[in-house]
Amino acid sequence: GLFQGIWPSIDDSTGSAGSTALHVRVDAGAPITLSAAAGFDNDRGGRVWASLDHHTHYGAFPGVRTFAASFTSLEQWAALSTRIFALSHPGLAFSVGAHVQERAVRSFGEDVIESLEVWRAGGWIGVELPIGLRRAFVSATLRVDGIDPEDAPGESALGPLVRLAQVPATLPIVGEPLLLEGEMRWGSVSYSRFAARASLPLDSDRLRVALLADVRGTSRNAPIDEWPALGDQHAVPGLRWGELRGRHRAVVGLDAAYPVFSGYARARMRTGAVAAALDSYDDARWVTGGEIGLTWPIPLGVLQLGIGVASEGDGRFAIGLGRDF
Repeated sequence: GLFQGIWPSIDDSTGSAGSTALHVRVDAGAPITLSAAAGFDNDRGGRVWASLDHHTHYGAFPGVRTFAASFTSLEQWAALSTRIFALSHPGLAFSVGAHVQERAVRSFGEDVIESLEVWRAGGWIGVELPIGLRRAFVSATLRVDGIDPEDAPGESALGPLVRLAQVPATLPIVGEPLLLEGEMRWGSVSYSRFAARASLPLDSDRLRVALLADVRGTSRNAPIDEWPALGDQHAVPGLRWGELRGRHRAVVGLDAAYPVFSGYARARMRTGAVAAALDSYDDARWVTGGEIGLTWPIPLGVLQLGIGVASEGDGRFAIGLGRDF
């Protein structure tokens, strides 16, 4: 992430076996870069995301200062961070930052949708190591948050977060990026949280297929904004963000895509359930959803069109442009 490009070449024009030279040209990255994305669906409405990066140095150490923010109808957040790269261990970076977030946690009754606002503000300090040309990261951070739920006393929590996350260069057409993370918090509210997500590609000729599994959970005392829902990230197609919330969530499914019109025709079929505990899934109500749509890679990222229905809820359509968030 510190360079725009690195171009190696071998010069053996002298014809001498002992004088072959390796030439490397390094193109520096722009001092300041701005990235942005937008999207829309009939659930959250319009949304925007932006990140401003400033490449700098701290003494002999290169670094990147970043201001990022995202705005949707259900969540708004902003973060200011600094990443400093170690010279003795290439790729190793140390980060420090602060953030503020407001999230509307929705719950769905028979004919009523209620929303509970939760404010968070805090900071972190951590270390991260990229894997495979920055296609994945291992990170460990110490985080502290002040948590202020609507109509409830404020709380605070401090603790470590360990994460292994895949960072694909483009939005996956099928499946989801790898994610393994665990978190512990102590303070006026103490809780734990975990998430595990993986995909298994089963491509055949031009047909792209992936099996998906996604399991998340929290401990009993976790704040409501940490509880996962089948509708979050639209994990089960056709459900709305926040629909069917519980302390534990499990989703399995199958995605398939076939190239058409310089893009892909895609179908997703997934089923999931929420439960009060890991050993309660046998008694949980499983919900199945499907989606069909089209995706096109474009210079701004990916353009997505789709419509999904589930065995519960009213279904939804989606129009997405750029990065998914």
